[in-house]
Amino acid sequence: MNRLLNRAATLAVAALLTACGGGYEDGTSTANSQQDNLEKETLAVAEPLDDAMRISAGNAHTVGLRVDGSVFTWGENSQGQLGVGNYVDSNTPTLVVGLSAVKATRAGGAHTVALKQDGSVWAWGSNGNGQLGNGTSGVSPRPILVAGLSGVKAIAAGQTHTLAIKADGTVWGWGRTTTASSNRPTQVVGLSGVKAVVAGAQYSVALKNDGTVWAWGNNNFGQLGNGTTVSSSNPVAVTGLVGVKSISAGTIHTLAVKNDGSVWAWGNNAYGQLGGRSSHAYVPVPVSGLTGVKSVGASAYNSVALKTDGTVLTWGNNFFGQLGNGTRTNSSTPSPALGMTGAIAIAAGTGSAHVLKGDGSVFGFGMNSSGQLGNNTLSQSSVPVQTSGVRGVGVLNLGTSASR
Repeated sequence: MNRLLNRAATLAVAALLTACGGGYEDGTSTANSQQDNLEKETLAVAEPLDDAMRISAGNAHTVGLRVDGSVFTWGENSQGQLGVGNYVDSNTPTLVVGLSAVKATRAGGAHTVALKQDGSVWAWGSNGNGQLGNGTSGVSPRPILVAGLSGVKAIAAGQTHTLAIKADGTVWGWGRTTTASSNRPTQVVGLSGVKAVVAGAQYSVALKNDGTVWAWGNNNFGQLGNGTTVSSSNPVAVTGLVGVKSISAGTIHTLAVKNDGSVWAWGNNAYGQLGGRSSHAYVPVPVSGLTGVKSVGASAYNSVALKTDGTVLTWGNNFFGQLGNGTRTNSSTPSPALGMTGAIAIAAGTGSAHVLKGDGSVFGFGMNSSGQLGNNTLSQSSVPVQTSGVRGVGVLNLGTSASR
């Protein structure tokens, strides 16, 4: 399973997958054969991947990116967000057929986005607000090309909208925002020099090359971090925040990691998801007791942090066990998710959290009503459970760390 094929074989398999995309009636037999082939071999990847973009979680579905550039999805599929050509939920990973050479994936509320190594963006799933960016509002259960967008280096998916950064540092968005909807990418005015974007529920956050953070959209709980609750269609600077290396947007709260490894939070705090305080915050406040953090994940009402030593800490709402600490008790204090060491990437979904380890294994904990934990059950879990292989055979292996 871990044997590397040579480059010629990689290209041949990639060509086969592309040629076969959409070439079957029921979305099962051909897909199953290709899934079996990919489960048996780990292919060489053309370009190193950013591990942070290899696991992502939406409302109730999860997306994993393998080091060979293939994409696997599991969980809810009522809007076609799994990209497998049907609308049937899956409690085990399924290969997205016809999609290859992918270098980043993001899961939105009920849609999914993929960035290919050629700079093109592909999307599938819910499209009622134009979040697939193809000029229509029709749902698509298979990947479709985002219209008129090229030269993209990063992507983000929110509840009902999608974002992309071009190589020139400009930001483009489509779908439902606070003030309007667009079913085609349009440039976000007044933003340049951007290196990362994240999307929440009708609000967006951008991290610039200079370490400053900017936000726009809905602001009812101060999730824009500018000291007000006034929404803005134009990007505004997050108050007093500099030296930032990583950001994450939840439904109505936002997290940032500074270069010194500290974590800062703002927005809604109904379940302690800001950490160590009892009230909402309209400007960034430090999450007490957190140091040495590499990246963060914000969800509906809970937060996740990945430390540089590979451990995972969680805090906030724990109704479904999404803190992964063996309880269902809410906590405003970051505490370790049980057994989660050697982690290289994290994802926070609505009521669930997911971890990619350096050996390519995937674990999830929390809500599992649609199979978003991918462990071949529909049972929620307050402790991490390992994601199964395709159709429940073995375990999923997304390949070892491939970061630059």
